[in-house]
Amino acid sequence: MRRTTPSEAEALALEAKRFHARGEHEKALALLRQSSDALPGRARVELDTAELARRLGQSEVAVRHYRRAAVAYAQTGFARQALAPLRTALHVELSRLPRSAASVVEITRELADRLILQGFAADARQVVEQSLGAFVERGLGIPDGLASLSLPPKSKPPRL
Repeated sequence: MRRTTPSEAEALALEAKRFHARGEHEKALALLRQSSDALPGRARVELDTAELARRLGQSEVAVRHYRRAAVAYAQTGFARQALAPLRTALHVELSRLPRSAASVVEITRELADRLILQGFAADARQVVEQSLGAFVERGLGIPDGLASLSLPPKSKPPRL
């Protein structure tokens, strides 16, 4: 199999935009996925792929590319921008419970870790509680990986 050059990968992404503009969304998604696989690490292409896959009802593809977008943002020094794709991936997976239980645990852990690293421990706690609540709401058992997540202790509000 012939390797795709970076310029060819960029050309695939550009062609995908043309197909998308003409309403040929399945073809656009196929080209975006091809471009993304050929030249990973481009957050914008990963995000475009994820968004289109989500709109087309391809949740697993969407989640994979949201997570790849988060990694790409983080690796290029945009740690805060990495949070939004992870939040969206988690939202998609929570809507697919119980099928997506393992993925929910992984994404919750990843998002919570990134939030804590950026100093947002309260947000991390909220993400974990949201995921726990989704399992309880659906009458599912709490997975060990989620129940055992360790978060920093709650801080006391400042005294006035």
